[in-house]
Amino acid sequence: MAQRTRDRLIEVARQLFTRQGIENTTMNDIATASDRGRRTLYTYFRTKGDIYDAVIERETERIRTEIEAEVAAQSQPREKLRALMLSRLRIAMENAHGYQLWLKSIFSSDARRAKTIRAMVADRIYEMIEEIVTSGIASGDFIPSQARRLPIMLTMTVRGTDWMITQEELSHEEIDRWISQSVDFIIDGISGRPTQNNTDNENS
Repeated sequence: MAQRTRDRLIEVARQLFTRQGIENTTMNDIATASDRGRRTLYTYFRTKGDIYDAVIERETERIRTEIEAEVAAQSQPREKLRALMLSRLRIAMENAHGYQLWLKSIFSSDARRAKTIRAMVADRIYEMIEEIVTSGIASGDFIPSQARRLPIMLTMTVRGTDWMITQEELSHEEIDRWISQSVDFIIDGISGRPTQNNTDNENS
């Protein structure tokens, strides 16, 4: 019961923050919208900052869980890495006008916290990259000297994707194709051989 109540408060706060922005949302708004009352709200969260942190933690955990599930569905290092990169990039694209823009707006006056929250996802992604790369080098799937460049390459690709998302003249299909081609290009480079999709395209 207590966990359900807490979850309800977090979800209501998330919706209000998304719709109104954090600065325009009060604790009273959250209490009223959740039908739980101020006393109940303050039992779980002493300040708006506390519930704000809980919302961000919940959202970042959701993103990390999605990425981990995509990677776990693959068996080989090459496929795991491709799933990781595609999942990360597509989450950025799919959430561009929801979660990502919401984060940008509510963090606009709190750069330190914005950096911390972004790191919550990034840290886990880089842990997974290290695990996959280590496995891929050991199995002979990846070239060691090239694989070690992967973190910075992925970072730049993500930033490029973030920029492309803001370009209204680009369609969802065009961005999706760019993401797939970029990921294949990077994986081809660290493995020393082309993906099947690239081979098929070259032969067509």
